[in-house]
Amino acid sequence: MAVTDADVVIVGARCAGSAAAATLAGAGRRVIAVDSARFPSATISTHLLWPDGLAELARLGVLESVEALGAPRLPLASVEIPGVRAAGGYSAVDGIDYAMCVRRAGLDLALVEHARAAGAEVREGARATGLVWSDG
Repeated sequence: MAVTDADVVIVGARCAGSAAAATLAGAGRRVIAVDSARFPSATISTHLLWPDGLAELARLGVLESVEALGAPRLPLASVEIPGVRAAGGYSAVDGIDYAMCVRRAGLDLALVEHARAAGAEVREGARATGLVWSDG
């Protein structure tokens, strides 16, 4: 598919880009997502997914793939500073009351694969360098 044949071009195919690509492709749009990385690819990021993030992955239909990466469910959270420690459980979001610490390389790859399965074209190792305007 040439870029001009797409309804949507998404620059960046990690978490947000792949999720948007999957959603738009699932709605019948012709989607191309481009990313300079090749997946799996490490990136500097926090790895903790809170219950609301996991619920979003469930709504996208990719939570099972993410859980298959092997990160354990974390039902308790704790924060500690010198002299003070707080610990407790998470409030449930759509029935999910745990967090997970998932490495981004696996998370991003699962989302890229999901976007492709939904019908989006994901171009790895591709960079967007500018916009071409035509007819206004």
